[in-house]
Amino acid sequence: MHFRSRKRSATVIVNDNALRILLHTNYLLRSDPNKTPTGRVGALAVREPVPTNALFSPKLLSYAGPQPDAEVIWNSTNKTWVRQVKAVDGLADIITVNSNQYEIRIFSPPNVLSKVDGLWQTTNSPSITYIVQNPEPTNPSSGRLYFIRNAGGQSHTNEFKWVSEDNAWTLTRPDGLSQHRKASYTTNTTFLLQPQEWKDTNTQCYAGQWTPTFVTQSWGGLTIVTNRVAPGATNELLTVFEYYTSTNDPGYRLPKKVSGPGGGWRYFVYDSAGRLSKAYSGFLNQAYTTDTNLCRLTVYDYTPLSGSGDSGADTNAPRTQIEFLLGKEIARDYLVLLDGERREIRCASAGAAWNNTNNLATVTRYYTNGTFAGLVRSVLEPEGTLTLYEYATNSTNRINTVWHGQPNAEKTTVIDGTKQVTVLGQAGQLISETEYDVGTGVVLRQEVYSNYDEFYRPQRVTHLDGTFEDTDYGCCGVDSVSDRDGTVTSYTYDALGRKQSQERLGVRTDYAYDALGRVLEINRGGGGQRPLTVEGRGYDLAGRLTYHTNALGAVTTCAYGFDANGQHV
Repeated sequence: MHFRSRKRSATVIVNDNALRILLHTNYLLRSDPNKTPTGRVGALAVREPVPTNALFSPKLLSYAGPQPDAEVIWNSTNKTWVRQVKAVDGLADIITVNSNQYEIRIFSPPNVLSKVDGLWQTTNSPSITYIVQNPEPTNPSSGRLYFIRNAGGQSHTNEFKWVSEDNAWTLTRPDGLSQHRKASYTTNTTFLLQPQEWKDTNTQCYAGQWTPTFVTQSWGGLTIVTNRVAPGATNELLTVFEYYTSTNDPGYRLPKKVSGPGGGWRYFVYDSAGRLSKAYSGFLNQAYTTDTNLCRLTVYDYTPLSGSGDSGADTNAPRTQIEFLLGKEIARDYLVLLDGERREIRCASAGAAWNNTNNLATVTRYYTNGTFAGLVRSVLEPEGTLTLYEYATNSTNRINTVWHGQPNAEKTTVIDGTKQVTVLGQAGQLISETEYDVGTGVVLRQEVYSNYDEFYRPQRVTHLDGTFEDTDYGCCGVDSVSDRDGTVTSYTYDALGRKQSQERLGVRTDYAYDALGRVLEINRGGGGQRPLTVEGRGYDLAGRLTYHTNALGAVTTCAYGFDANGQHV
């Protein structure tokens, strides 16, 4: 569960040959913005490579994220699994229903009461319930798992199924709109192949196919060596990965070379600390070479610049970066890190020293102590524009003030430009945004947010002229928006949360997608008229556009292939 943005969703994926569930309760559970800049709590996840009875209990549910921004309460028996996660705008309550099912219930702040015996108490029904369930209770070894999302009277089921012949999980998402099948097998006891495919089970149309191949290296690590996109097709896209395998190499275990489809390539060299020191890449049709007169080259040096006062912090950040093309220097950048200050320097001429007066420097300063230590204090751009940041908090709000424009001679304040004041609530919700002219103090723009729902989402935004916009939220996103002139735009969504339709002023627009979420067709109609296809698209198994149809029915087709030298045509 990533507890941050306004969208409430769950992501279920097959990854690394494992069943994996990530719950994104975005904007349901977040940390106090007055404590952390990001306001992100963390994530609840399930990851399991093979079927096991433990899948149907919260024992496999793990939490990762910053604390104490979120209060994590573990089960009382042995403290081995998460029982509750509490943040400023909600509670995730994990309940074991029986041996075949547990639930993650999301409660909004008004429905979270006080603690009793170490657990937060709740009232009323949860806003969202995620159900992890064995669909065959009498068969605990069925190799199937349901992940169900119940919200707003709608229920959407994701099914994970273990396919023995594939030695992997297949995920079928709600209404069969997307199915991700993955297999895993070895060849010659050396290579591990994991072919994958996405399709819509209703149309049986495939949206993508690819096969990564892995090998166990001498050091024991499993690394990808090839990736075939649209495998077996005439225009198959093959990427080959090579690694440093000798213990004498500074880059031991690290990527050495990547050769992409169509002739593209990259080659990497490392210093004694294992940091990237040189990166070669192709230019035009040039095949692999380390002759700098024939390719691109970027050189990285990590030595603090003499006389710059660099603190030596962040030893993995290059202090000098130089780009060459066909042996000629085309860009040079320097980095100076001071206590509470970062100077990014772009040279105007080849070979220039870091302190050349013609260089273009961006200077970023940070607060070094207090509540806001680590946050940006000011940014001075090369052309002289200054941006100042000031932060303040009280018992209920955080106020961010940003000045931007022409500075005074000392570059300590903005004398001509704008001042923007943003007020945030305890859950990070916007309260107001006001922009002033620095010179006159005149208010240039203002938005005041109000009529919050249970998850602190503002349902009304009032502007400086008194006009306002209203937003109505549903279970899957925005249901409707009323503009400043009173015009209403309404939306519907499919079982995967993708925008299915949009209606405004009697005109309805419908959208159709493939299994990977790419738009296939856009239809528009209204007033009883037959819908008109205003746009159509097709894609190959590599995700490339194969045709495009406009509203007049004109079709543009796209073809891909390789010439005799293996380059794209």
